[in-house]
Amino acid sequence: MKSHILAAVAGLLFGLGLAISQMVNPQKVLDFLDIFGDWDPSLLLVIGAATGLTMISFRWVLNKPQPFFADSFRLPTKTDVDKRLIFGSVLF
Repeated sequence: MKSHILAAVAGLLFGLGLAISQMVNPQKVLDFLDIFGDWDPSLLLVIGAATGLTMISFRWVLNKPQPFFADSFRLPTKTDVDKRLIFGSVLF
């Protein structure tokens, strides 16, 4: 039950962030993507803030002995860069 409540809170917080940054406004997003026309770079601030906050949060969380709602962290063990990873990244 705790994980469902946490997921709901995270989803609401994410949605609130999208609404505040106006990323739910299609014209705002189109203006950001139109780099050769009337470009609106304001979403770069949103992307930068989200990236910075995520980097800080990951460092803080991974320094904890265990997650808040689990027994241990389940991190990927594969760290090599292969053709499949590169192809998937390019395709994305």
